[in-house]
Amino acid sequence: MKKKHLISRIVGLALAAALALPGASVFASALPEGAGLSMNLEQHGGIVMDMDNLPSTSSAPVQNRMGYPDKYDLREKGFSTPVKFQNPWGACWAFAGISSVESNLLSEGKASAGIDLSEKAATWFTYQAQNTTPENKEGTTIVSKNANELYDAGGNFYGFGAQLSTWYGASTEKEIPYQGAQGNTVMGKVPSHDGSLYDVSYFDPKDDWSVPYSQINDNAYHLEDMELIMGAVNRESGSTDMTQVGAVVNAVKDKIMSNGAVAVMFNADESKPEDVTEENPSPSPYFKRDTSAYYHDTFMAPNHGVSIVGWDDTFTANSENFTTVPPGAGAWIVKNSWSDKWGTDGYFYLSYYDATMTMYASCTADSGEMGLYDYDNNYQYDYLGNKNAIAVNIDTFVGQIAKAQNIPLKVANIFTADKAEVLKAVSLTANDANATVTTEIYRVPDTSSPISGAPVYTQEDTFSNTGYYTLELRSETPISLKAGEHFSVVQTITYPDHDGVPIEIGLKNAAPVDVKDKNGQTVYTYYTQQTATNAPGQSFVYGLNTLFTDQAEAPVPVWKDITDETITNAFQVIPIGGDNKAYPGNVMIKAFTVDQDTAPAVTLGGESFDAQGQSLGSQNVTDLAAAISLPKGAAAFSLSAQTENGEAVITVGGEAYEEGTKLDAAVLNTPGAVTVDTTSAPRGNNGAHYVLNMAVTPDTPSGGDPGTGEGSGATPPANDNGQNVTSGGKNVGTGLFDTTAGMGLTIAAVLLLAASGGFILYRRNRKA
Repeated sequence: MKKKHLISRIVGLALAAALALPGASVFASALPEGAGLSMNLEQHGGIVMDMDNLPSTSSAPVQNRMGYPDKYDLREKGFSTPVKFQNPWGACWAFAGISSVESNLLSEGKASAGIDLSEKAATWFTYQAQNTTPENKEGTTIVSKNANELYDAGGNFYGFGAQLSTWYGASTEKEIPYQGAQGNTVMGKVPSHDGSLYDVSYFDPKDDWSVPYSQINDNAYHLEDMELIMGAVNRESGSTDMTQVGAVVNAVKDKIMSNGAVAVMFNADESKPEDVTEENPSPSPYFKRDTSAYYHDTFMAPNHGVSIVGWDDTFTANSENFTTVPPGAGAWIVKNSWSDKWGTDGYFYLSYYDATMTMYASCTADSGEMGLYDYDNNYQYDYLGNKNAIAVNIDTFVGQIAKAQNIPLKVANIFTADKAEVLKAVSLTANDANATVTTEIYRVPDTSSPISGAPVYTQEDTFSNTGYYTLELRSETPISLKAGEHFSVVQTITYPDHDGVPIEIGLKNAAPVDVKDKNGQTVYTYYTQQTATNAPGQSFVYGLNTLFTDQAEAPVPVWKDITDETITNAFQVIPIGGDNKAYPGNVMIKAFTVDQDTAPAVTLGGESFDAQGQSLGSQNVTDLAAAISLPKGAAAFSLSAQTENGEAVITVGGEAYEEGTKLDAAVLNTPGAVTVDTTSAPRGNNGAHYVLNMAVTPDTPSGGDPGTGEGSGATPPANDNGQNVTSGGKNVGTGLFDTTAGMGLTIAAVLLLAASGGFILYRRNRKA
């Protein structure tokens, strides 16, 4: 049964029962007994999924390309990393996801050809509680296995994306290699395409595979997007949804060409290489070894994760290529993680029509290897995220009930800037397809309400597929933040049939995970704890205060802190199976900033020349906002500018100036003719625009007094503001280039004039 159909029927039951209650209001109705969500966690091979809430088949739109080549291979372009070996553990989901990340970094030129990221780090930290501080850690933890066995606990793309979106656990293979502490190895076997078994060595599972928590911040890369495309699977019929194959295939092709390798979960009869033995070297009726081609015609739960690195539309659907023949030609070129001795150098073909391909994941990322990261800081509270995938289904469940009652829903987080920064992007967790999200940014005076302050910026975005996204803010005016300043990110997420409320979901009790064998029989059961935390002033929801209440009058939708009792109660009344209860963590919204550069310190140098080209002296100045007096008799001058943490550009008459070039002093007759623009380093988001106020000191009248008293004949020059520059006054010329005496002035007097202060001109800060 499809997820959406199940939830829609439950919502219908809830509303019908609510209306039947005496005195109940459709807007203020307690959830009827029997309505809710079930949760059935099963591990098949290396994949853990909630089998009662598997993602539904969704129509992935055909992309706007003119067409796709018949064959395409990322290996030929250098955009795929080598085949790796996941033994001794079932961490295929991490290998598949990391392969997608590595490929994306290569395809975007953000990493060198030798990039090798750590699957061990991604696996280990996915099952570790975490936070920015040692207190109030949250996440998914395994409560009934030893430390090493978490590598065999299985995973999925929801957990992979939730973990790496925090930027935690993002390491290189060099920093956290896929081996135990001692590096001991053991021997095993893997089958090749000719059916022979190869001896291979891999690292000993009995070694210590734990990772120090201090390495959670290795910061080797940042996950930016993980777009999920649901497979063309009709679980009601147990076969491929033929109406969806073309759209899904085109959507995946588009992501391969745009972003690099795409990870996929499917059912493989051999979920690990050791499933093949010498007595039974080819147990699968769906995998043909001599062509390394796979096709399964009926739906089975996914048990393996791999990455797609290309395709071949001409791969014929016949018995020469496949053991079970698919209904059409075409196959993905797939990289496995069972060493390059398995299959054809570690690769195989997977038919477009395979009925077990449940979910695809296309990742984009950023690396500091080739320069600065796109973002320096990740403000977040959602360290659990969608690791507890029931949050995806509760989002839809709550949203559909609110939609049926015409109650709008919104979510928000308030953050506090640590230092001077610029807000550049926010995240979106889209738990359904075809999302429209309106993002609003506010400056708020405190943390009591996300809309208590002044709105700063609003933008709207649309997304076809579910997933995690980074939304770059397109504001023309930089959103600069001061240290200690509060700001909020408000999102209204709308799907075709409900509003979105992406909220972490913790569980009061540990949840059982049934480990299944190839025949679907439970081998053993272990337990995972889903822990969510929150605190007042962090996350807020709008409209949820009206749901699942037993009040006679319908409450008015308002903003509520997620720690408010009405919100906590709204989640706890949703049955999720047995006596377990759900409770809210934080809203899944992150904010990404870059550090504000220090304003560049600029030194302006200059030299003045008389009419015969003789130097009248030179001097440096650091206050470009002060008036600059050239010495008497100056007929020309030259300039230079130096900065310690950025660059400075001089323009004259609107044209770039080549430093050291002599300029006629007559250019100064045009106000604002000479300007200096500074740009900071390394981000270039702090600088200034200076309009220089320069003038030649006039000659003192013959026989006059060099003073400025009445009748002296030494009226000081006026600056552009009509303000006289007077010796010893508050606003005086710097005498920047005036190093000569003259007209009865002693050298000391001239230096005094040169050193005296200046009036402030025009300065406009430029921060981006």
